[in-house]
Amino acid sequence: MSLMVSTGAEPKAPSDVVKYESHQSFTRTSGLFKQGSGAAVSIALGLILGLSGALSIAAAADGGNTGDGAISGVALGAKAQPGVYSVEAISAGSNTATFAVFDPSGNRLADAVTGTPYDNGQIAFAIADGATDFVVGDGFSITVSETGAGKYAPLDLSAVDGAQTVAGIALVDLTVPDGADATGLVLENGLAIVVRKHLIYPSGATDAQKAAIDAALLARQIKVVDAV
Repeated sequence: MSLMVSTGAEPKAPSDVVKYESHQSFTRTSGLFKQGSGAAVSIALGLILGLSGALSIAAAADGGNTGDGAISGVALGAKAQPGVYSVEAISAGSNTATFAVFDPSGNRLADAVTGTPYDNGQIAFAIADGATDFVVGDGFSITVSETGAGKYAPLDLSAVDGAQTVAGIALVDLTVPDGADATGLVLENGLAIVVRKHLIYPSGATDAQKAAIDAALLARQIKVVDAV
């Protein structure tokens, strides 16, 4: 009698990632994963996650503007920060103006110009000239607000919306479609041991960054080990 031998690799299972947990009802949660933006998002078992805030955006002309041009096409970028962005005219002429753009922390971003679509990766908009020209000091306020408790997303160390902070580990292979959230299993916290080789860190993370991620998991009582 001959034996059938499989030469293919066995699919990774949650038990490969998690070698100990106090109780699944305490350590695991069924979480909502953030929808793709322009493309589907692939979530792999063992992926380290952040918790991206649900954000909305709105813009308004500052009171006392001389120019009557309007702002339109206001949109969130992947790195939008909650708070108020300031857009202020720093030079103006006939049918044209240049605006300084400041993030909610007061950091100056790339300047914007009337009639030219603007996108700095955090916010996007366009300012149109009106019947009355802008003058120096005219401006707009763009407010980014948090509208929900947040949704799981791949850990992104360059994000500013919460996805840069360790929130758990995916325990499922999942494709989150463009334009729709999806639900999946997450190792969230509490007296668990996970194996490093089965974890997926952010692409390009340095050893120091990985050590910081491990420390953040430990703060959630999830210990990363090399072997068990």
